[in-house]
Amino acid sequence: RYAEEEYMSNYITVKAYAALRSGEINGLSRRQVDFERGEIRIDQHLVTYMDEDGNVVDAILEGTKTNSGRIIRPPKIVFDCIRKELERSDRLRAALGSGRNNEYDLIFTDRRGNYYTNDKARAVFNRIRAKAGLKDVTLHDLRHYGAVLKYRESKGDLYAVKEYLGHKYLSMTISYLYTTAAETNSDVEKIGRIYQPFLTRPEAAQSGTAQRAAAR
Repeated sequence: RYAEEEYMSNYITVKAYAALRSGEINGLSRRQVDFERGEIRIDQHLVTYMDEDGNVVDAILEGTKTNSGRIIRPPKIVFDCIRKELERSDRLRAALGSGRNNEYDLIFTDRRGNYYTNDKARAVFNRIRAKAGLKDVTLHDLRHYGAVLKYRESKGDLYAVKEYLGHKYLSMTISYLYTTAAETNSDVEKIGRIYQPFLTRPEAAQSGTAQRAAAR
């Protein structure tokens, strides 16, 4: 099981620094990432639902939860992690061929090359959380962590944070940052202290503005 959890380290790092919703990171594909421009186009997401026959179905839907999409420019560490995942995916494709479940050519997969559903990602994260001794931290909290990092990087520009997160209303962004501010910031700092050394690859640890902000 621990071997499986190691495969999720890049996933968690990207989710935190890019502040993506679960459906957005689980539905992230190669075509959305522009390494040269340093941009990621968030214009689709993965959903799981039950059809009329009672079958559980995964599907990629266009747009995001609140709008048609957005372009983000996350720190370098995000692209480092994505590049590693793509290299691993290519190796799995060569080794396994069609013997894997990744029909949408999604970036993040488990050790067998199968893409993460929201439920599977949550289950693996919960095992990592237990090992790290974090009882109350959820996968969604990593998005809050990313919001705080973006707030610091933008020197308090709430509109920049709003666009980065893909919120429809500024009030939602403010609630991310300021609702129960003392508790939220405490949780964010705890995530940063424990998860960053545990999950980030050594060669990427010093890259990007967000890492410098997280250290403050």
